[in-house]
Amino acid sequence: MRDGVAPLSEAALLALGGANSHLLAWAGSAIVGYGFVPAAGGAAEIVAAPWARGIGVGRELVCAAMRSGATGVWAHGDLAPARALARWAGAQVARDLWVLSRPLAGLPAEAPALPAGLTVTAYRGTTDDADLLRVNAAAFADLPDQASWTHADLEARMAADWFDPAGLFLARTTSGEVVGFHWTKWRRPDEGEIYVLACDPAWQGRGLGRALIDIGLRHLAACGLGTVVLYVDGSNTVARAAYAKTGFRPRSQDVLYTWDS
Repeated sequence: MRDGVAPLSEAALLALGGANSHLLAWAGSAIVGYGFVPAAGGAAEIVAAPWARGIGVGRELVCAAMRSGATGVWAHGDLAPARALARWAGAQVARDLWVLSRPLAGLPAEAPALPAGLTVTAYRGTTDDADLLRVNAAAFADLPDQASWTHADLEARMAADWFDPAGLFLARTTSGEVVGFHWTKWRRPDEGEIYVLACDPAWQGRGLGRALIDIGLRHLAACGLGTVVLYVDGSNTVARAAYAKTGFRPRSQDVLYTWDS
C-alpha cells in the first residue's frame, strides 16, 4: 500500500475468479495495471503499478472498463492522480465513503447500558445467519450494495482468515429475536475494524447502536489492538455524528466517480 490506502475493495478481492470482467494492462511481458468490473455493471476499480504511472495505463483501463459496462469507478483515498483521471474522463462525484478511526486506548470506564429487555451473545453459528441477513437488509435499505448480501456473501466473509466468531456480537430480545449486531474485524496485527454495525430500524434511537459499538471496541482492545477504523457513507450524517461522539475522526475518503452514458 504505497499510497497509504488499499488499491482494491474487499468486494473486488472476493470477486476474483468470479463471473466478472477482469482487465489487465501490459507493458511488454509485464502486467502494469488491473481493472475489475462487476458482471452486473456498476462501479469499476482500477489500479496501476506505481512504477508505471503517468504513461496512460489508467486512461486505457478506464476506457476498457467503460466498454465492459462500467458506469463509474471507485477512487480509494481519492488521491490526486485519481482526481486528474476523473477530470479527463468527464466524471462527477456520485458518492463518498468516509474512513474514520480512533485509538482503542481511553475507552470510558463505564459501558453504555443496553436497552431494557435485550442481551448480547456471540455468534452461534449458521443458525444465526438468516437473522443477520434480515437485520442487515433492514438497517441498510438505502445502500443496495450492503443490503443485498446473501448467504453466499456471508459464507465468503466467514471463510476469510480474519473471521472470528467471538468478535461477532448479536443483540437479542427475551424471545430470541435478533435486533442488532456488531461484526468486528482484524485488519492488521495492530488495527481492528467496525466491519458491520446494524440495528433493526424499530430499535434505532434507543441506545442500542451506542451499546453495541462499545461492546465491540472493548473486545478489540482486549485483543491487544491499538486502533480501530470504520467506513461510513458520506451522506449518513446521523451515523457520522454518532461516531464522532465516540471519538472517531476522519482518516481518508473513498470517492465514487460516475460518467454519462
